[in-house]
Order: sequence, then C-alpha cells, then structure tokens
Amino acid sequence: MTIFGHTLTAARPRLIVLSLCFLSLCSAVLIIAKARQAVPNLAGGCAITFPVSDFVYLAPTAGNSGKRLYLWPGLNNDVAQWTSGNAKVLVDSFRAAGDAVVLANLPAPQSCMFVNGGFQYRDKFIASINTIMNAVEAAHGPAGLNIAGGISFGGLHSMMASVISGRFAAWFAHLPVTRIDALQEFPSVGDVKAFNPQQEVSALKMTSGLVTWGTLDTRVNGTLIKAIADQLPDRVSKIEYVQGHETKTQNVADIAAWVNSLP
Repeated sequence: MTIFGHTLTAARPRLIVLSLCFLSLCSAVLIIAKARQAVPNLAGGCAITFPVSDFVYLAPTAGNSGKRLYLWPGLNNDVAQWTSGNAKVLVDSFRAAGDAVVLANLPAPQSCMFVNGGFQYRDKFIASINTIMNAVEAAHGPAGLNIAGGISFGGLHSMMASVISGRFAAWFAHLPVTRIDALQEFPSVGDVKAFNPQQEVSALKMTSGLVTWGTLDTRVNGTLIKAIADQLPDRVSKIEYVQGHETKTQNVADIAAWVNSLP
C-alpha cells in the first residue's frame, strides 16, 4: 500500500529465545512471566497485535510550528482514511500550518479483544504508542508539542492516549466512540472499563483537548459524548453540531483552528 508516497510493508515478527539459565533463576523468570501474563491472557481473549511498523510520517509543507500530530483512524479503517475527502483536507491543513503528522494504524477489531475489561488492549495500545513515538523521535527528533487526534474509533484512542501514555500535551476527538458496546459491531462486550473515557473523566479533566459530537449521531450515540463533555472543565473545548456521524467542512475548520491556537 502506498500512502502519501510512502510504501507500507508488513511487520516481520522477531523471536528472541533464551536457551540457557541456572535452575533457580529460570524458575523465577517463569514465575514472573506467568504473573505478567495473568491479566492480558484471561479466558475468552485473543491475540492483539498493533501494526506499529505501518505508520506514516508526514513532514510540514510550509514552515515548522514544532507541533506533531499523531492520528488514529476510524473503525475498520487504516491510514488510507486520511488520503481522501475531508480527512485529507484536515491533514493537509495541519501540514500547511507547519505541523508534522504521524498516521498510525490499529488492529482489525474483534469482540474478543475487549473482554475482561480490555486490560490487554490497553497495555498493547500503550506499548504501540511508545514504539511509534520512539521511532519517530529517533528519526526526526522530539517535537515541541505532541498532540493526539482521531475521528470516531480513532477519537476514542486519542482520548485514551492522552490519559494513559503521559506523552501528549493535548488531544482532539471528533465524534468519538466513548463506549465500545455502543457500536453495533460490539453490542455484547459490555463496559470495557480499561478502555473507556467515561472511566477516565478525572484524568481527562487534567488535560487540554477538543471534543465534538453530533446531536443526530446514532452511530456512536452523541449523548454519551455530551455526558462526558459536560463534566470537563474549560481547558477542554467542546463543540456540539446538529449533524450525524460525518466529518464536514466546518468540522475540519474548527479542528484546524483549535490546533492552530495551541501555543
């Protein structure tokens, strides 16, 4: 796949095998390993692999603001989501304002990923953030301001990234998913507490962000988003639209203006 002139290749798994150890040390290592696996591998779950090698770095097209946006795609989408329509207009507006953009991918979602509170998914997401950001910073240096962003399912990830990674100064979430079981694809997963911004309101109050919702949005249930927004202080900007689950020209302008307003 080619995105903005970049060719993506599948990640190649690496296996490190430790073949020798003293008996007592080996036993201790096995005990620790089993303890660490206890939470992420509970019954009913499944393997979760974030495609951390398939990110795309896009340099600014004019100037350099020092800002770097990490963007996650919507449900069942990938980085190609940002190459057409108003999503592309949004990315282009960031780059024209001097912002660098990093497009990250998500694993194809399955209900089994979110069982047992979603602890495994949360841990894997944190690890993917660190892997991608470390790689970007190694190649391009640290940013003056790291911003998490996304639309819909990607908006959920940007909100969670802001409170669980400690690496973002601000975030935006346009029409975000706020409960995974509000999606028609996952009605039976219940409250995924470890990956639910409704469980992170106290932490979100300490962040700077932008959240938007549509009064006619039945895809993610806009009233759920508003319920969170109503609990957040003024340091989080909130915009309500009379619209459904879509990204319109005015939405793009408002998000770009908010990012541009960040110091």
